[in-house]
Amino acid sequence: MAAAASHNFIYDWALAAHNFTIIQAVNLFYISSVVVFCTGTVFGLIIWKTKQYSGARIMGGAITRIVVYGVMFRVRTTNPSRAVLFIVQLVQGLGSSIVQTGTLGSAIGTAISGAIYPHTFREELAKALGDDSTSELIDTLFNSITSTLIPAWGTVERSAINTAFVKVTSYFFIAAMAIIVPCFSIICDSQNLIEENGMLDGKITLMHNTTTAEGRRAENKKTKEIK
Repeated sequence: MAAAASHNFIYDWALAAHNFTIIQAVNLFYISSVVVFCTGTVFGLIIWKTKQYSGARIMGGAITRIVVYGVMFRVRTTNPSRAVLFIVQLVQGLGSSIVQTGTLGSAIGTAISGAIYPHTFREELAKALGDDSTSELIDTLFNSITSTLIPAWGTVERSAINTAFVKVTSYFFIAAMAIIVPCFSIICDSQNLIEENGMLDGKITLMHNTTTAEGRRAENKKTKEIK
């Protein structure tokens, strides 16, 4: 909730208050998600290897976020350099990846959609404009989407933008399905968490259900030994 409350309008703020270009504002908005994706993956591998997620890591992430929120308040009420703004967002992403592992999936999806949008929109605009398309016109229309310079509703240029938007958003759904299918297959192959040594040391062993008869026998044998 804190992240959403503090970041929902950062894109508009960058455009209006700091004269960012659209590309710069988009990069500022999504750079924390990129950091969440990268560092969250690293922390996930560490947790997978150690089978531990200590309270110190959660506290470290929370403290990082609190400090960054204080810095962000200071930054947004002054006139900092663009480098400072990007650094603050980078550190913010680091804190989020530590304390909010649930944002990792969101960060991955955001990164995918962020890659699809700029790499396909101009191409779809060119197709929608047909013989009237030029590189200058395409750049002008692309940069006008989130500004007051967007062509009026009903014009040929606005229709081309709408057509391109529909096509590009369809790519988002294709990507979503491409993600869901393999993830669903992984979830179907269930994972069992079995407590080892009762309440003596609280160790948790992750046992993977295999599809072979030999694997199931080995798993059942290990389960009986633990009990």
